Amino acid sequence: MTKPFTIKLRTLTPLWTGGVDQRCDRLHETGLIGSLRWWYEALVRGLGGSGCDPRDDARCPADDGNRCVVCDLFGCTGWGRKFRFQILDGNLNIRETALFTGEDVALRFIELRPLNAEQRWLLAKTVEIAAKHGALGGKTPLKPQNRPKVGDDYGIVQIRESPGTSNLSKSDVEKYLRSGDWRNVQTKEPDLRWFFFVQGAFLWRRQINSIIGLSEDGRSVIGNEPFQQFLRGRRGDQSNLADSKKIDVEESDIDVLVVVDQKTPDLEDQVLDIAFDVNVAHEVYISPRVIAKAILDDSVEDHGVSAPCRC
Repeated sequence: MTKPFTIKLRTLTPLWTGGVDQRCDRLHETGLIGSLRWWYEALVRGLGGSGCDPRDDARCPADDGNRCVVCDLFGCTGWGRKFRFQILDGNLNIRETALFTGEDVALRFIELRPLNAEQRWLLAKTVEIAAKHGALGGKTPLKPQNRPKVGDDYGIVQIRESPGTSNLSKSDVEKYLRSGDWRNVQTKEPDLRWFFFVQGAFLWRRQINSIIGLSEDGRSVIGNEPFQQFLRGRRGDQSNLADSKKIDVEESDIDVLVVVDQKTPDLEDQVLDIAFDVNVAHEVYISPRVIAKAILDDSVEDHGVSAPCRC
């Protein structure tokens, strides 16, 4: 068994790994393993390999026991994960409490079955891509915001030290993934070939809503071009799996009518931001609509707003 390899990180925001009562009460390793698998799948497909969707009926193993290259590392029914995953603090002791901003942390991978050079390369590259271009853990779809505020972002990390990937080339890994030793499963996403990254810039949530054909608050569909339907994905039901692109059309848990003396764009922005913060904090979906007080005295036909009941 080879020596465990460790990747040292610094948290630039809190990391959400799950917990009871919608609180990240402690560090849940499974939350980070799921995130790592998601990025690993994206990288494998981006390099021409194949990975199953663990939510789908066609997930590994196949009837003959064969498995995809992703499940060979992360495990599936009848085949355990090849590594023990540990989260360590800055002194390389086991970390059990939640992770917040500005903390040194390490991810340690201890072999339970031998990892080949290609799997170690892919693991290291997975963490590198997530750290440089994405995020780790949960609640990552709730960002980014267009203003600095504690708690707006989750899962942003910076690599301090990594074993690197210099022992293999990209073409070596591509050959390994396409070797024919693995189960070939046709799934659409995530696939790194369809990702794009812009250094030092981002689309914030209302801009994203506009691109995918949603209203500013994300409540209503206002565009149905094919590419917008694809980006929005779809909700799952008894007949179909959810097709998530990390952004989806939400159905309101609570519709709120906010009546103000004078409606202005700035005031409407403030109301939407307050609602969004409540949604993040309490895992609900409040959808506010801001109207001027004078509208309530006008006809329903003019504005589509029901008059209040004065009983």
